[in-house]
Amino acid sequence: MILAACGSGGGPAGTPSHDSADGAVRGLVDALSAGDTRGALDWIATAERSQFSSAIDEAHTLGLKVVFTVKQFSVASVSPDASDPNRTLVRYGGQVTFCVTGTTAGRAVDNCSAVQSLSGKGNADTFVCVRQGGRWYVSISGAAT
Repeated sequence: MILAACGSGGGPAGTPSHDSADGAVRGLVDALSAGDTRGALDWIATAERSQFSSAIDEAHTLGLKVVFTVKQFSVASVSPDASDPNRTLVRYGGQVTFCVTGTTAGRAVDNCSAVQSLSGKGNADTFVCVRQGGRWYVSISGAAT
């Protein structure tokens, strides 16, 4: 869970960077689309990394495969929170989904959902970004501080 300019400068549009909220989103989306769930951790808010990692590890332990798909991704808007300079909403166009597939306990699993439904919070086309220690990260719960 997205690129424009938000927060401080950051690199050119489309460049992963912790210098801007949209850059953090690009970093996360690039890692997920490459199947690099461990690399995605670098773009997720610090307090939420173990939650993400545990969910992926649990799926693998159960014999399930987790795949993230990104199609026609683009940042639609970047909206800094007027009441909190360390929080920004990044709205995107395109599709970012995750699928869990395989067989566990004798049952077939084939489930795909919008990435934001991982947490049950936020809109399916919006990532919440937070600035921590001067660097931007994506909040997968939509509530990290």
